[in-house]
Amino acid sequence: MLSAAAVTTAMLTTGLTAGAVTMPTDGVMTITSTTEAPNTILFYKDIVIHNEEKLNGEYVTQVYGPSITYEYEIAPAQGAELSTITDADGKTVTAKKGPDNGVIMDKDNKTAEFTSKVIKLTNGVGTDTDSVGLTVDPDLFTGAGVYRYKITEKDSGGARKNASITRDETKYSVERYLDVYVKNGTDGLEITGYVMFHKGTGETPMVINGTTENNTTGNKTDGYDSDDQTNESSSSGTSTQDMADHYYTYNYDVTKEITGALADKTHQFPFTVNTSQPEGSTAGKTFYVTKNETAIGNNTLTGTIAQDVSQTLADGETLYLIGLAANTSITKVMEENDTADTYKSVAENPLVQSKSVAANATFGFDSTAADATVTPYALTNYAEDTNSKPTANSAITDTKFTNSLEDISPTGVVLTVAPYAIMLGIAVFFVAVFIRNKKKDEYENTI
Repeated sequence: MLSAAAVTTAMLTTGLTAGAVTMPTDGVMTITSTTEAPNTILFYKDIVIHNEEKLNGEYVTQVYGPSITYEYEIAPAQGAELSTITDADGKTVTAKKGPDNGVIMDKDNKTAEFTSKVIKLTNGVGTDTDSVGLTVDPDLFTGAGVYRYKITEKDSGGARKNASITRDETKYSVERYLDVYVKNGTDGLEITGYVMFHKGTGETPMVINGTTENNTTGNKTDGYDSDDQTNESSSSGTSTQDMADHYYTYNYDVTKEITGALADKTHQFPFTVNTSQPEGSTAGKTFYVTKNETAIGNNTLTGTIAQDVSQTLADGETLYLIGLAANTSITKVMEENDTADTYKSVAENPLVQSKSVAANATFGFDSTAADATVTPYALTNYAEDTNSKPTANSAITDTKFTNSLEDISPTGVVLTVAPYAIMLGIAVFFVAVFIRNKKKDEYENTI
């Protein structure tokens, strides 16, 4: 028996290359007689990156992505997972449990690691991708057949929340399956292909067209792909990406308006804006900063979460913070009146009641101040719902600061001289009384 096993192992003529081969996008890798089976198969993990709010009619073309690591494990499929495979011609075969360690995680590439970096967007959407490796040992496949393995993405709930990533857990599948095709060749056993696929919600997961002759099955994939979707959505012909992880980013802006006949509309008022994220957050810490929507696609100024952004704004100008993660809050927006005049100021979204702001005074809200009476304003409802696309917080959208310095009426001069006029009037009155009394005394003393 040992001799027979040794002979069978030697007959697996398709050897291993030194390099790694990427699983094709259609989920089917065909090995021909002129190629060798790879020693490492790469599959992908995608995160869909969003910034879908248009600025001045245009989409933002780049934002910073999140930082997160996903871990994976692989084991032979078993039980109900070993279902019947039917090809396009109606031929069937039952999947076999893969031999232990026949396919294992690549020891040097067994995680998908994402670090925050610039992601290019098209129409407000882009993808960040990392590869994960599987190592195949052909010597452990000792007979012809289709051998099945299950790949599992380990629980990442806490890491996803820290990274501000949204996942529809009712539709997302953490499992992928890899079928290894081993056939009897002219010189012995040959690995002739690999097929990777995922479950479809609400269907028997393993009944797929699993051979290399038919590439039309919607469940085939090259990993945890951004286009993976449930059967319900794929039947409509439109990809909803409901089996993908999503990273939504948002933009925040502060607009300046200066009104009043005596106001200086060209004056650049200093503003300070500060942001925050929950403790332990690994969402993107870098965002873009620009005024008046300039250089949206090639921003050169950047800001950092928890660090002040300092800019000046004159009448009609707007400060934009672009690409803030959904778990971001606005902690401070303060304006300094660095003029010699006293302005009447008011802020909207959030509302800060109107008040007179004297020279060198500040106006706005600051949740980080020692005597703060406000809390940070969350950009979205992400903290309450990590399963659905976050909803923007209307209370902190399009903040606007208005400064007013109204005209002074010329009649105001009366107010300037009034005290002296009153004093003069009183003096005249007492003089008149004195003169009158003096005349009366002189009349009474006349004989």
